[in-house]
Amino acid sequence: MIWTFYLKENVYWHDGIPFSAEDVEFTASTIMNAGVNSPYKTCFENVESFLAQDSTTFKVLLKSPNSFTPELMTFPIIPKHYFLGEDILTTPKNNSPIGTGPYKFAEYKKSEYVRLTSNESWWNKGGGDENSIGLPYIEEVNIKIYGKNQSVMNAFQSQEVDVITADRTNWIGYSGRTDIVLKKHVSNQFEFIAFNLSNKILKEKEVRTAIAYAVDRGQIISSIMPGEAVASDLPVIPDTWLNDTNVVSYERDVEKAKQILVDSGWKDNNGIYYKRINGVNTPLSLELMVNDDNEIRLAVAEKIKEQLKEAGIGIEIKKVRWDEELGKVQTGKFDMVFIGCTVTSVPDISFLYSSAEIGTGLNISGYSNEQVDRYLSLILKEKDPSMKKAYFINMKEIINQDLPYLGLYFYNEAVIYNKRLRGELNPSVWGRYYDFTKWYIPVE
Repeated sequence: MIWTFYLKENVYWHDGIPFSAEDVEFTASTIMNAGVNSPYKTCFENVESFLAQDSTTFKVLLKSPNSFTPELMTFPIIPKHYFLGEDILTTPKNNSPIGTGPYKFAEYKKSEYVRLTSNESWWNKGGGDENSIGLPYIEEVNIKIYGKNQSVMNAFQSQEVDVITADRTNWIGYSGRTDIVLKKHVSNQFEFIAFNLSNKILKEKEVRTAIAYAVDRGQIISSIMPGEAVASDLPVIPDTWLNDTNVVSYERDVEKAKQILVDSGWKDNNGIYYKRINGVNTPLSLELMVNDDNEIRLAVAEKIKEQLKEAGIGIEIKKVRWDEELGKVQTGKFDMVFIGCTVTSVPDISFLYSSAEIGTGLNISGYSNEQVDRYLSLILKEKDPSMKKAYFINMKEIINQDLPYLGLYFYNEAVIYNKRLRGELNPSVWGRYYDFTKWYIPVE
């Protein structure tokens, strides 16, 4: 399969040289270079070859069809004319980069700051094009460098800086304050519980379904981390085109959870359910493994234990070191494990749900469903967004019925602004400084 990318015309680097497909080709070659350990290297794992056909046309030949190629081909471009012949890892030019954006590099002082100035020659500054953004209102930006999070918070508190990003551990002290602007957005950090599907109890889908009905994600979030997370079934970021509804499939219903257990042969004995499995009278008691250095997970695990007890399901929380947890996960020596993952901008969930990921990948539950594998394959091949979404919705229904994992939530993050900053302050997981050119500071 060949993908053809048509580049915007009349785009210029900060030194006035036209931006072209040769820059894209040069960047791709640099990333693929065996001597460069680029974080974007995985974007090219499925790429057979690429070519700058002309100044505005870039072609990519894939090894196999992948409809997420546009997302994978989202990487920063470096100018060929600037870096050609340089050792990309050691060249001093890395300390004085040039780009194509509304701000250009002015100065860098190691471990202290980077200073940017407005690019008066920006190609998108206006001049008749209705889609042009215009020059930024703020003419100079100083990006200060700090070694510790606390130093960042102190700098903001003393008004040395006007904007900071913060996770939940840092923004709590700013909630409710009127002298700052705090904007939350969903992060790409997804938390979930993996069921070991080879476990004699958890291999029963009815048990997993009962657990899902007994766990109240909304109550967990509101009691332990109010406003700091968003409930989610799957590792697909909420309020995105593929997951624009983000309806949680299982609302808490303890009586329904109990009835599901009874209907599948479990019997209540003084609040704990039992069942004969392989000739042995087996209590519905499971071990939930949690890494002992994560306070939030430990607190959530205790809440889940309380909620499941109400449904007659016993939980023992096993606190282990992170390295020990990884070892047990890799060898399949667990009942349930509380874990998380970082979701990328490519909404392909094969890493958790494809049978090809069992053993060597991240499908630690050992989940295998031919229909799900088929939909994952169809999604990878389908270019039409509406069809891709239809496949995803159908697949999501199957996954939510099978429940190989219990999705819990995405953490929120925040951007905190000095109140003097005005304009369109709309941070998101992929654009914390989105619409920066439209920020401004009123003249007093």
